[in-house]
Amino acid sequence: MYFFTKVKEEISSLSLNWRKEISAGFILFLIALPLSVGIAIASGAPPSAGIIAAVIGGILGSIFSGGHVMINGPAAGLSVILLAAIQDLGQGNGLLGFRFALAATVVAGGLQVLFGFLGVGSLGLAFPSAAIHGLLAAIGAIIMAKQFHVLMGVTPSGKTIVSLIGEVPHSIMNMNPAIALIGLGSLALLVGLTLTRLRTLKAIPAPLAAVAFGVGAGFLFDLHHSHKVMLLNHAFDLSPSFLLTVPQTLANFIILPDFSQVLSAGSIQAIITIALVASIESTLSAHAVDTLDPRRRKTNFNSDLVGKGFCNMICGAIGGLPIITEIVRSSANVANGATTRWSNFFHGAFILFFVALFPLVLHDIPLAALAAILLVVGFRLAHPRTFRHMWHMGWDQFVVFAITFTVCLMTDILVGVLVGFALELMLNAVRTQRLQELFRLRANVKDDGDSALISVKGPAVFSNFLALKRKIDAYVGSMNVKVDLRSARLVDHTVMEHLKRYLDESADKVYDFDIVFSRIHRPVAAHPLAGRLRTLRPRPEAEPVAVVVTKGLEVNDAGSVDFDS
Repeated sequence: MYFFTKVKEEISSLSLNWRKEISAGFILFLIALPLSVGIAIASGAPPSAGIIAAVIGGILGSIFSGGHVMINGPAAGLSVILLAAIQDLGQGNGLLGFRFALAATVVAGGLQVLFGFLGVGSLGLAFPSAAIHGLLAAIGAIIMAKQFHVLMGVTPSGKTIVSLIGEVPHSIMNMNPAIALIGLGSLALLVGLTLTRLRTLKAIPAPLAAVAFGVGAGFLFDLHHSHKVMLLNHAFDLSPSFLLTVPQTLANFIILPDFSQVLSAGSIQAIITIALVASIESTLSAHAVDTLDPRRRKTNFNSDLVGKGFCNMICGAIGGLPIITEIVRSSANVANGATTRWSNFFHGAFILFFVALFPLVLHDIPLAALAAILLVVGFRLAHPRTFRHMWHMGWDQFVVFAITFTVCLMTDILVGVLVGFALELMLNAVRTQRLQELFRLRANVKDDGDSALISVKGPAVFSNFLALKRKIDAYVGSMNVKVDLRSARLVDHTVMEHLKRYLDESADKVYDFDIVFSRIHRPVAAHPLAGRLRTLRPRPEAEPVAVVVTKGLEVNDAGSVDFDS
């Protein structure tokens, strides 16, 4: 009965909003198609793998999603993990390595389904923010290090990230002029359309414009035929090898997984990494998308994780990359007026329709144009603003961020995340001197029917935040909520970020959400979202004086401090 009620609601929603949903879906198709193909290439997978993931994430992902305006698809955050898995498992055989990686994706999807049924869909919110920022910045740096050489039309000799970065000057000096012109022209278009303030130009999907420029330049330089061009007494090769290669029929897109190595050490590592990173990224992205939803609806994280896991099992079974909730495309979705999950469905349907009818058009896309798109994606992940932001969060958070970033670059993504997790845990343990309280929340709740007071007695840190979140979610939205942290020995940066989101969500609501600190809580850094440490013991006969944070404003001895500063 519940299923038929939901179907009726979705059909009714479509009948009311179909114009906006189809329009948003079409714009997303123009953005997602080149991005999905580029991410597949960055993953060391066939371009078709990105297209399959976008179609599955759109059509099936909209049906099984736990959210409302999120857009699903392959993401740059997983490309580095998949590339490493394909290279390690294939031992030089790219196709075989990809089939082994597909098997790992199927099992990783099954793990995500299990996580969702076990009710740990919010697990991504329990990872330290500094470590996650370090992970994403490292992924961005790796993408840029690999794609820069493609942009220049040069094949690097280095294999490690450090060596690829070291070869940048060599690739500049030995670039293929025609390919570099295509790549740099596409990059200039992407940057220009992103930065422009002209509304008419801003309406043009930047990835589509970059690809269109690349296709035109490809015909101008006749990349469809092998030949040489002379420039400054040097001969440069131009050939179809600089163009995208895709199957000519839809049936040939499908590649089946190979499960023969699924229990090997390399496969198990890939399974754990894909499941962990995909779940964390999806949860964080879904949490961010909820704040963009014009109707302020909430994602059911457990249901969404089950849906993502199911889609990833399908993707792995037929030759697609794993999918997550993609924040950039989801933001574009809301910006273009979408209010239901139908826009996600239509964006996947448009991609399927285009690829089924015009597969040969994809063969005209130069790899350098896709490399330009990926360079922008990588730069956004490793933006200097992220480094500056983490520096302002305090020396402790910057150390966790920097070490996670460095270990991910030098060794492995999973190792880097675990090192960052352990380092943040160690810092919190030193500050609280009570290791067991880092995993067990000590809090009392008083509910008088109109408001709820949640008094935290021990540390409020990333490793016990989910317990605090469950207590807050039980009341927020239906009554006023006050979180009393005066007795908390430590409130770390991750918890401060999450509490800030609750404050933002309550800003235009009828209910209040307040946070109470003690004046003896010392911020680790000047930034309002930096962690807070309770440094002095109050007199036994007197309660510590309160600092109330309400509706985004903090009141203290120095006056008012904007929480967003």
